[in-house]
Amino acid sequence: MFKFKPLAAAILTLASVQVMAAGNTATQIQLSGDGNDATVAQTGISNGNTATQVQAGDNNEANVNQLDVSTGNVASQAQGGNHNTATIDQKWGAYYNEASQAQTGNDNIATVDQHDEATSNHALQVQGGSENNAFIENAYSAVGNYATQIQSGGSHDAEIWQQAGEGNQALQTQDGYNNYAKAYQGAGGDLNYSVQTQTGDNNSSTTYQLINANGNFSTVTQNGTGAGNDALVDQGFGDGNWSVLDQDGDSNDATVTQKHGNGNASILSQVGNGNGASVTQHDGDGNGSTLTQTGNSNVASVDQGNGSWNVSSLTQTGSNHNATVNQSGGNTNELYFEQDDDGNTLLVDQVGNSNLITGYSEGYGNTADIDQTGDDNTVRVEQYAYSSGNLADISQNGSNHTATVLQGGAGNDAFITQTNTHNTAWVFQTGTNGTATITQN
Repeated sequence: MFKFKPLAAAILTLASVQVMAAGNTATQIQLSGDGNDATVAQTGISNGNTATQVQAGDNNEANVNQLDVSTGNVASQAQGGNHNTATIDQKWGAYYNEASQAQTGNDNIATVDQHDEATSNHALQVQGGSENNAFIENAYSAVGNYATQIQSGGSHDAEIWQQAGEGNQALQTQDGYNNYAKAYQGAGGDLNYSVQTQTGDNNSSTTYQLINANGNFSTVTQNGTGAGNDALVDQGFGDGNWSVLDQDGDSNDATVTQKHGNGNASILSQVGNGNGASVTQHDGDGNGSTLTQTGNSNVASVDQGNGSWNVSSLTQTGSNHNATVNQSGGNTNELYFEQDDDGNTLLVDQVGNSNLITGYSEGYGNTADIDQTGDDNTVRVEQYAYSSGNLADISQNGSNHTATVLQGGAGNDAFITQTNTHNTAWVFQTGTNGTATITQN
């Protein structure tokens, strides 16, 4: 875990004292070493600005610019080690901005840019280790933004962009090696919040909160080694959407897309290795997805689009499961399903309104294929433990149908087709290689 060096602690303490100073103040301290560069420029109609730079080691370079109609800005930079570069730019009509950078180790680069008509922005970057790279930009007409990046270990890369928005916040923390994090909030967004935390090695996390996106929330937590995990969250053209994404293991991949809708929610958790998951919520409001995968090489996708207030709760435990859930073109559809053991498959298509699917698949190589078209249909599927190779194929057209399939044994097939209204079907299979077919008009 990263710990503040005495040099970094001293500079942050000094900065906190100098906030209360009146008029412009610039303090530069360059300690032992060769080739250090430090530049402070506080120009324009400036009042109450402070800039403090402390450098130790070799070949360090630090630059602070607090420019033009700039009031009450504070910039503090501390560098220890070799080949460090730190740049703070609080430009043009910037007010009440603060930026603090502390770097230890070798070959670190940190850049803060709070420019154009930025107001009340905060940026803090702390890097420990070697070859880290961090970049923060609160730009254009950004107001009241917060950005914090803390990196320890080595060879990290972190970026935060907050452009043309108000009140956005982004916090990124990385511990380990070769992790990458990017948070981009901008283009008409307001009060968005992004938190990304990565431990271990070789993880990658990207969050977009863009274009007319207000009050969205995203948190990504990844812990991985080896090949690492990949996460992408994309929120745009909607308000009040939130995503919680957690990956623990190696070579997991997760994508959450929330666009053109309001108040959608996604909770996605993967524990294990080689799992893949995607959740897409678009062109609708109030949809909810909970997707949990525990084990190895599981794959799941949930699509909730062109409808509102649909619910999907899917859990896969074990290995080599596959699930595809499509809740599109309707409202208030619900799915509650669990797959355990190994190699089970779930295929769901809910088109209509107020349809319900519940059940579970245990055992090995079982398949549940369910298609609901219409309104107020209900399906229950149970594929028991130690069963294998069973198939439940259910299609409901019309409204107010009920279908139940219970399967044990191996190699059994159940086919149910219901049309028009108010049909009920029930199938119970044990043994091997049985076939049951029900068709109702």
